[in-house]
Amino acid sequence: VQWFRNFIPVMEEGEGGEGLEMFTVPGVYHIPTPSKMDEGKYICLVQNSLGEEIREINVVVRVLAELNTTSIQDVIDIASGTLSLPCNIDENEDMISILWEREDEQALPSTAVTAIDGNLIIVGTTIADSGIYECVVEINSGIGRLKYNVTINAPPGISQECQTPLMTVLHGQSITLTCNVTSFPISSVQWFIDGKLL
Repeated sequence: VQWFRNFIPVMEEGEGGEGLEMFTVPGVYHIPTPSKMDEGKYICLVQNSLGEEIREINVVVRVLAELNTTSIQDVIDIASGTLSLPCNIDENEDMISILWEREDEQALPSTAVTAIDGNLIIVGTTIADSGIYECVVEINSGIGRLKYNVTINAPPGISQECQTPLMTVLHGQSITLTCNVTSFPISSVQWFIDGKLL
């Protein structure tokens, strides 16, 4: 088995110390840290007494694109609004694809859509929409990532799933009253009995 790059034979330890390594498995050639210098047409030549066979592989190495920022941007919005997260890249570059993801493999909100310009639009935001969002952009010069730390604030509210207004218990039996708060940041919660603060 012989390997060629741009029709020039490559050595087992690589060309000019560029870090190319050939695995002991026949026909497998490993490039541990590809760079632009590794681009080109690779040819695998297999020969034996009955003949020969070749396979051509064109290798293209993409570099990370330079987005407007590499740090996580904090975004704070109010619930029930419309949130727009931009995915800005160099306007001189042709955008090949855009993929929006959410941290911890969470699904994007069901109301989220990706606009033509690549922005992520979330309509009718809720507290559950808070989290880390990442835009993965592929342009001609490579792939770039942009992250947003989204926090959705909501005014004081109580979930409709709270207990019914009337509870009947036996004398001496313990009772637990629940009040599911839906606001963020967490509001102060106070309990009263017959108008008096507990």
